[in-house]
Amino acid sequence: MSLAPQIVENLRELAGFCPKGFALGMHMRFAGAKVILLTYPTAWVEIYDAEGLLPHDPTVRWAMANDGMIDWADLQDDDPKQVMTRARAFGLCYGFTLSLTQNGSRSVLGTGRPDRPYSTPEKTRIMDLVRALHMATLNCGDDMQDSLDRLSFELTHPAAETGSPSPR
Repeated sequence: MSLAPQIVENLRELAGFCPKGFALGMHMRFAGAKVILLTYPTAWVEIYDAEGLLPHDPTVRWAMANDGMIDWADLQDDDPKQVMTRARAFGLCYGFTLSLTQNGSRSVLGTGRPDRPYSTPEKTRIMDLVRALHMATLNCGDDMQDSLDRLSFELTHPAAETGSPSPR
């Protein structure tokens, strides 16, 4: 199954707002997300996974308990494992987390950039993109997930668009 052009366009636009990547989990369930797109730096993702930092990440804890948006700077005091401090070494210096619940399903996004905080208009546009992606993937099957995985790889490794083989 190929992805709808609007999904591809929205994800590419989202990636443009996040020079150091993003983590997008759509349709969260107790056991995980139905759709996960992760474009953060690979070295950071490997450390994060190897050390099991997910339950210690203040951005994740906030997103699972709230709807709305919060700047990462506002979560720094609730980071005993120094997840956010460690992420800065990989260029994830500024960002925000958003969490939304629509149609009984929760989607969450973490953004990252090395240079400056996000502006209000940028946050508003990103929220609109996530809402649209949330609705477009509400009934996502395995075939759509495979296409989303490939697109996530292309967003993380732009050379893949020029014909380099992807991991799938």
